[in-house]
Amino acid sequence: MDYFSSDPLRKLLEQLNLLSMEENVIEMMCFSFRLFGNLEPGNEWVKLDSLLCRPCWPALKFVSLALCASKSDISESRLPVFHTDRPLDLQAPVQIQWKDLPSQQFPMLSSSNTIKFDFNLG
Repeated sequence: MDYFSSDPLRKLLEQLNLLSMEENVIEMMCFSFRLFGNLEPGNEWVKLDSLLCRPCWPALKFVSLALCASKSDISESRLPVFHTDRPLDLQAPVQIQWKDLPSQQFPMLSSSNTIKFDFNLG
């Protein structure tokens, strides 16, 4: 996966689409992304929500999504990265900019009775 991209979700979605072609036995998925710069949450996250709520994941019981802000050098990151050239605004923490992501971009996972959805900002 290209870790230094403005849209690492695109490649993740491509891989998950391949996995979803047939029923599988995946029970848990955990995703971690590091945010660099001043990024606004986009609408691409809803695609991940839709994909993970398809019937092709009958065993899926837990999905975790962790986002963390970082002002360190992105070349040291081993996590997929959302990056912008704008400097990280430490006055507007990630928690404020991204706190509504579950309700706005993950409506199906957030309200699922069969899949526990854990969202963490750090």
